[in-house]
Amino acid sequence: MAKRRKRGDRALRTAAGTISYEYQMFCSAFAATSAMSRVQRTPQTEAIRVLTLEAALLHARVLRDFFIGSGSDPDDILVTDFVPRRPRFALPVLRSRQIRSRLNKLLAHPSYSRARLGKQWPIVAIHAEITTAWQLFLDRVADYAPTRRNWFK
Repeated sequence: MAKRRKRGDRALRTAAGTISYEYQMFCSAFAATSAMSRVQRTPQTEAIRVLTLEAALLHARVLRDFFIGSGSDPDDILVTDFVPRRPRFALPVLRSRQIRSRLNKLLAHPSYSRARLGKQWPIVAIHAEITTAWQLFLDRVADYAPTRRNWFK
């Protein structure tokens, strides 16, 4: 794989805003999903619960790729754009073949196997993995380039 192009501060600041947005939307969708699980189930509330869950999962998928993506597309934003070495993110649920396949086939790509895939998600475990990885990332940014830490909300 070709070496990734180094980005300047202006591009990195914009990318930090993009990644911060993804994290904020993930957390907001997770909170909404949690709140909807406590509401009386009706067809309308169930639709809203599924919508918020899918939003959380979609943002989790984006953040997973940020944390552990390969960078095969030079336009992808990766952790290594902000710190020289990727931290060892413990993402066993998000890295698992089953979850990766389900995220792709149920959310991002229409497939014939969709109907056979489980609809139950370990969203609490996914939330814990994402928030732990986010804090580790922010700590590494603060260690490597303290002024860049302020770019992330």
